[in-house]
Amino acid sequence: MGNAGYEENKRYEKLGELGQGAYGKVHKVRNNRTGEECVMKIISVEEIDRDAFQNEVVLMKKINTLSSPCLVKYITSDVREKEYQIIMEYCSGEV
Repeated sequence: MGNAGYEENKRYEKLGELGQGAYGKVHKVRNNRTGEECVMKIISVEEIDRDAFQNEVVLMKKINTLSSPCLVKYITSDVREKEYQIIMEYCSGEV
């Protein structure tokens, strides 16, 4: 599996691409320490500036304080040289 558009994050193993949007790609990943399957949203630094990224993270952290099965949980984020990585809860789509 190629890693184009993905700066290696040793905490997470990339399992496959789930989709693509206006600002980047979404990959299913596995936390190497816990085995938990998560989603990594990858956004190129060329697409949004650092302030916009940080505002997005602040908003996701605020949403995390709400309790609803309809909201995807924010886990963490990372700033890399060429991209931003946002780790979120994996939702399989099964009810």
